Amino acid sequence: MKLSFVLGVALVLSPLIVLAKFLPPEIISFEKVCENETLKFKRNDLIDFNEIEIISDSIECVVIRASMVQNANRNFDRLPNLKYLDVDLYSDSLGLNSLGNLTTVRALKFRNTGNYDVRVVEVQNEYPNLKYLDLSSNQIEKITSDVKNPFPEVRYLNLSWNYLNSLEFNYIFSNLSHLDLSGNTFNEFHWNLGRQNLSSLVLDSNQMTAIGSFYYPTVDLTDFYNLVNLSIADNKIHTILQDAFASTPNLRRLDLSRNSIKSLNSSTFQYLSNLEVLLLDGNLLSLIPEISANISTLSLNCNNITTVTRNSLLNLKTLRKLYLEGDNITYIDVDAFQNQILLEELYLGGNRLNFLPRLWCANMTNLRYLDLSWNKFTLLEAVTYSPNFPVNEINMEGNPLTFVHSSTFESMPKNVTISLNIGSEQLPRLCNRPV
Repeated sequence: MKLSFVLGVALVLSPLIVLAKFLPPEIISFEKVCENETLKFKRNDLIDFNEIEIISDSIECVVIRASMVQNANRNFDRLPNLKYLDVDLYSDSLGLNSLGNLTTVRALKFRNTGNYDVRVVEVQNEYPNLKYLDLSSNQIEKITSDVKNPFPEVRYLNLSWNYLNSLEFNYIFSNLSHLDLSGNTFNEFHWNLGRQNLSSLVLDSNQMTAIGSFYYPTVDLTDFYNLVNLSIADNKIHTILQDAFASTPNLRRLDLSRNSIKSLNSSTFQYLSNLEVLLLDGNLLSLIPEISANISTLSLNCNNITTVTRNSLLNLKTLRKLYLEGDNITYIDVDAFQNQILLEELYLGGNRLNFLPRLWCANMTNLRYLDLSWNKFTLLEAVTYSPNFPVNEINMEGNPLTFVHSSTFESMPKNVTISLNIGSEQLPRLCNRPV
């Protein structure tokens, strides 16, 4: 028996959070259409659209959750104001083209819709109003199209967790601003279509080994002048050429975490005068690299840094957050932070420190949070030595403190909070390596 719905109001009301998982903040604030009406189909087995007829001038959002969908072809033609379509399921028969002409849709999430065979997606329709497209986790190895410009307005493209290893599809998407290719099988990245408008590029969890235009195979950033955010975490990068970032002067956030970087040339970041956030966690660095003077957040967790010398941070005068956790640091020079007047948060947890030089933070008048957890401190006096100590909160959890003498509190600054948690015995695994 066929069910018919002729709707003038919502069939099922659904909060925007349903779609917020895949919509970027810009899209959510741009069109808050799903606050009004959402039609939801949710079953643990088959949804057969031959048994369901949808007719509505008001429905703007549709969410489908099922193990399989059949006969979805042209089913959305009777939703003339459909703007957001969210499909997440496993189906041998449902493909992108089977959804029909989604000419009014602005955001399309189409995930987990293929079988375990690697797939080639052939785009046969035009999507003139689509701005956000999520095709992640579909076992896609290739995207082709006979349509000249099927996605003229797509700005946000998520192709993560597929089997892509080349950019043969890039001509299909001409106006991208955000591209996510994480979790694919790329070992090189060359755009080769001239200067792009991309502001965000994510290449996490691929097979990249180098960055720089004169190295092969490599990540070539020549055409990305407008790039603001670049993430190449969880790759195998061991080489970064001196001019690797020469074409990305507007970069503000760079994530190179969990690679195989042992050292960085002093000129590596010379072109990145606008860089604010640099993440280098989980590499093999033994020294704090020379970095752009405008950095506000620097993270070097889980490297091989054992000492912080007076020259380690000399040029980083704008730092506000510094992460040096899990680095096996045993010594910090008294003048190591002489230029960090603006520093607000300092994370030194999971190291091997048992004392701090008496005047080590004399110039850090803005320091508010200090994490010294899981070090080797036996006395609080080795940290809080002066009533002028600027910190509001200290984390001392996991240190071998045997007792705290009452006189210690007399020399402490007022209104400071100290987290001790005495008795904690198990060091949290800050880094994926033996303790």
